[in-house]
Amino acid sequence: MEKLLEVKELCKYFSKGGQTIRAVDGVSFELNKGETLGLVGESGCGKSTTGRLILNLIEPTFGEVLFEGKPVVNLKRPEELAFRRRAQMIFQDCFASLSPRVRAGDAVVQILKIHGIGKDKKERWEIARQFFEEVTLSEEQMKRYPHEFSGGQRQRIGIAKALCLNPDLIVCDEPVSALDVSVQAQIINTMKDIQKKFGIAYIFISHDLGVVKHISDRVACMYLGRLVEIAEKDDFYDNPLHPYSIALLSAIPDMDPQRKKKKFFIPSEVNLKQYEDGCRFCQRCWKAQEICREKTPELVEVYPGHKVACHFVEKK
Repeated sequence: MEKLLEVKELCKYFSKGGQTIRAVDGVSFELNKGETLGLVGESGCGKSTTGRLILNLIEPTFGEVLFEGKPVVNLKRPEELAFRRRAQMIFQDCFASLSPRVRAGDAVVQILKIHGIGKDKKERWEIARQFFEEVTLSEEQMKRYPHEFSGGQRQRIGIAKALCLNPDLIVCDEPVSALDVSVQAQIINTMKDIQKKFGIAYIFISHDLGVVKHISDRVACMYLGRLVEIAEKDDFYDNPLHPYSIALLSAIPDMDPQRKKKKFFIPSEVNLKQYEDGCRFCQRCWKAQEICREKTPELVEVYPGHKVACHFVEKK
């Protein structure tokens, strides 16, 4: 498969109260064209920050993001517009991402105008209508304001906004977390149909491992700013190797009451001042030993395509 995106040792540090917060710390991965990478982990692990760094919405402290081999930072205006056309984002808060004073159709028309697509408003409206049809919204609904839609419909508008420029990459930041389960399934199926038709690559950020399993080709697991495991979807769910991944997957409810599933309970409290050295997960890990507190484990390939950052990986 052809490589679309390459993330190399990406870091983003913030200062707060005299303390440096390593929100993203040395993240590296690749993404192929038409592929979906699920990025999972608990709240505060750096998933959304990573997504914004990839799209150059915030500048990295260290590291680089290469889009088709070219860096995405420090772009001149024409280059930045060209990159924006090819890399879009679907936001978690589908209501906040829409202006309450702008009709749904006009929100897409404005995007087309900024990027010089369509010769006049009539032609842009027709282009917008076609993309609204892709997300199963009608032309009549294009004339409505955001408050007149349900949450699922507003998220479909967000997808249409991201889709209207025919991008190669869409970063999806918790796109279904605020929706009902039945609506989640509809949105995910719509996104899969769109990906199949247009060949778009997704980075799907979520804390819902069930949703990620349904849409992803590969899964990357983050913990306190670092990647701890990355693997093909089936390998990640059937054979998790990092203790954090094992604990997360054990928390997924099992619909079969006859099947006994081992649970791994981990402490909820983390002392952020003590994670600078060593493994970030060592304070909560049942396997932790002295080396875990002294040396940061590297993300290494244990099986073909399956990378883990742990000093005590158990092969199954």
